[in-house]
Amino acid sequence: MSILLGHPTGNPNSHNAAVAYLEAEVLECFCVAWMPSAKTIDTLKSFPPLRPSAQRLERRQFPPLSRVPKVQGRVGEIYRLLMRALVLDGYPSDQGNRWLMRTMARECNRSRVTAVHAYEDCSIWSFIEAKRLGKACVYDLPTCYYLAWERIQAQLSRKYTDWMPSNCSPAYEVRLEQKRKEMELADVTLVASRYVEATVREFCPHKDIARTPYGVDAEFWTPGFANKQPGPLRFIYAGNVSTRKGWRY
Repeated sequence: MSILLGHPTGNPNSHNAAVAYLEAEVLECFCVAWMPSAKTIDTLKSFPPLRPSAQRLERRQFPPLSRVPKVQGRVGEIYRLLMRALVLDGYPSDQGNRWLMRTMARECNRSRVTAVHAYEDCSIWSFIEAKRLGKACVYDLPTCYYLAWERIQAQLSRKYTDWMPSNCSPAYEVRLEQKRKEMELADVTLVASRYVEATVREFCPHKDIARTPYGVDAEFWTPGFANKQPGPLRFIYAGNVSTRKGWRY
């Protein structure tokens, strides 16, 4: 077995998936827009307009994958970052996904590749090519299935019409047919929780699903002793704030 894995930006989940395949000695190649070296990051930081982009790019570094075989799209990614730094429009929001799908569709022709592992919204072209070649398709679904989200969003829209953003209609930036086809082509779907699994089972009851819960370093995240005074319970949330993340609550 040999796995072709890809992610349009490279996030911690995809990095650790690549490490798992590497440790199992089945990683053929990791396709990612750009995993810059420390030297490149330092160079970018020396230009003030690029400093914010360099700080974001710094999160893409992952030493365990520094020497694994990779296919990268540096030119397109550099262009995108320059456009953002100059506050210019003109780079399609889904260009990264399209680059990844084209790249993985090409790379899955490698004779050693037996399975393609790709993510929601950036799988369809590589899955079509993999199926043509008789290779397996592993679909990574990081959140609830889109049909379940459409229903939830409609309920929120009815309940909270006074605060719902105008761009939250069910059709907004949602490639429904692509999502449907990606799920249809998947040989196995990876989900991180029972909730996400349930949203898939509701609409695709016969799909093969594997739960792979997100891990945590329990030793590092063990809190120290604290003499907490009585009072209200407070939470902190560090992540993207969006309608589907439940920020209204």
